[in-house]
Amino acid sequence: MSTHSGNVAPSKPSSSTGKSHVRSSSPIYELSEDSSPTVRESLWCSGDFMLGAGMVIFQRTTWKIVICYDTQKHFHFLPRGRKDLGETIDRTALREGWEESGYNPKHLPLFKCTAQPSPPNSRLRNYPDTEPIMISVTPWSPRWVDEFVEVETAPTSKTHSRRDTAGPAATEEAQKRSVPRSTWAVDPATTKLKQYVKRKRLVDPGGEYLTHWYAGIIEEDAVRQEGTMMPDEVAYTSVLLTFDEVEAIAKTGSLTSSEFRVVQYAIKLLSLNYEYIMRQDEIQRKRDTAVKAAQLQSRATPRPQFQPVVNPESSRSSRRVASSAPSSQIPEAAGVRRGDSEGIINEEANGEANGEEPYYPNDDADGALEALVRAKDVDVKGKGKGEPKTSM
Repeated sequence: MSTHSGNVAPSKPSSSTGKSHVRSSSPIYELSEDSSPTVRESLWCSGDFMLGAGMVIFQRTTWKIVICYDTQKHFHFLPRGRKDLGETIDRTALREGWEESGYNPKHLPLFKCTAQPSPPNSRLRNYPDTEPIMISVTPWSPRWVDEFVEVETAPTSKTHSRRDTAGPAATEEAQKRSVPRSTWAVDPATTKLKQYVKRKRLVDPGGEYLTHWYAGIIEEDAVRQEGTMMPDEVAYTSVLLTFDEVEAIAKTGSLTSSEFRVVQYAIKLLSLNYEYIMRQDEIQRKRDTAVKAAQLQSRATPRPQFQPVVNPESSRSSRRVASSAPSSQIPEAAGVRRGDSEGIINEEANGEANGEEPYYPNDDADGALEALVRAKDVDVKGKGKGEPKTSM
């Protein structure tokens, strides 16, 4: 949430060839307390980076967190995965959340600090959004596979060891011991003994994995579905845990520290949104109280009645005409009182008295933020009643 601290790490100049030419590299800055420092300017071509998305899924009302578990490799993780070609990042987060956890999540709109600009003449910053809450960069290592290459030169008598006196069988064993990275096999086509050398072949040079993290939500009565995983994910299962339980898992190392930091930041945003909504509700209550007070005041103040001046000498018809005079002839003092009360109401309703930005709950499509207000006795950390707090 905070801005740059201004701390700059010294950069080391790099020299090219044997000349004394020095190229200045981009500095590294310290960012907010929830972020890592900046990285140096980098360029990655399409074959050397991979885009993906993950999601921190909350359960409505209880605000427990969906954590996946690999029953074969025995570790916990947040649902995430690679983006398919032609797929949007936000859609990837929903798909991976459903495939790996078995729950069908929706995006959770949240008020958050973002560096993204708003379109011209737009007030999108006054509304909750479903933009990513965090992004992580993780390198993946190169991948090699073993392959066997045939050696063209066949073994001859010159390759026999001088100590081998037991014939061809002993010579074969000696050859296997002398070349540990090679193997001998009989070619089924020629029935001849051939030598094969074991080599490593690079099939993946590695790269950078950029994951966009989103906040999601499921209903309180959501039921986990079976069979949503990919063929290589059949060992995955998922559980609903409180923040304290997730923290305990992270301390054991079963959940990576980077993914636990994502959970921490999601909880922090949820708590800030809770406090903001409670503050806006208090402002709205003050506005409603001011409106009711103004209405009661206008009812209690007697409205002056128009009293026509009747000439005793006028006829009965003139009295009827005078009694039907328009209401615009009401004394000006009453109009001033009504105008003052309306001004107070408008001032309170527009938030001009306290300078607060009005809250627009209608933008919350699925009512997730409104559920925070209704569940005032629920702690998002799962510790019991009270306002949600974090230990960050």
